[in-house]
Amino acid sequence: MTNEAEPFRKQGRPAPRARGTPRREPYAAAGRHPAAACPCRTGRRPRRRQECSPAKTAFRPTYRIRENRPMSNPEQLRYSKEHEWLSDAEDGVATVGITEHAANALGDVVFVQLPEVGDTVSAGETCGELESTKSVSDLYSPVSGEVTEINQDVVDDPALVNSAPFEGGWLFKVKVSEVPDDLLTADEYTAFAAGA
Repeated sequence: MTNEAEPFRKQGRPAPRARGTPRREPYAAAGRHPAAACPCRTGRRPRRRQECSPAKTAFRPTYRIRENRPMSNPEQLRYSKEHEWLSDAEDGVATVGITEHAANALGDVVFVQLPEVGDTVSAGETCGELESTKSVSDLYSPVSGEVTEINQDVVDDPALVNSAPFEGGWLFKVKVSEVPDDLLTADEYTAFAAGA
C-alpha cells in the first residue's frame, strides 16, 4: 500500500490533510482557552508558547515586597533607656511594654515571663524575661509600684510582642508609686535608639 504522504516528507513539505478530516480550529477559537482561564492568570504553566500572548497577559507576582519603614514611637508614651514604654497613668495605673526597636532587636519572641499580680516592681530593676530565637533578655520596669494586671494573651502567644508591641503586645499594668526623672519623650527615645 502506497503512503500518500511519503513524497511530501521527502520534499520537506507537510502532508496534505486527508479527505474527511475536519479542519482544526485555532486553540482560542475552539473554546479551550478563554481569556478568563488564561494559564498566566490562573498560575498554570502554558502547555505551549502559543497558548497565550505575553503582551496581553503580563506576569504579575502574587507576593508582596516588604518595604522598609521608619520606626514609629507613639508621642503619648514615655520611654526608658532599657527600651520599655510607659503609658500615662489612669487612676494611678499605667501600662508597660517593650518598644518596636527592642522587639526587632530580639527577633521572634517565643517565651515571656512576667511578674505576678501583686508583685512590687522597682524602676530600673528586672521584673521578668523575654526569650527569642536569638537570645534571652531581661525585662525592666520603667517605674516603681505594684503589678495589678498582666497580659495573658502575650503569655499564650509571645509573637504579639513582635507584631503589635504598642498595642496587643503590652506586658503588664502597674499602680505607680514613683516615676523616675530620666524617662524619655518619643523624639528623645528615637534619637537614643538610633545611636544605641
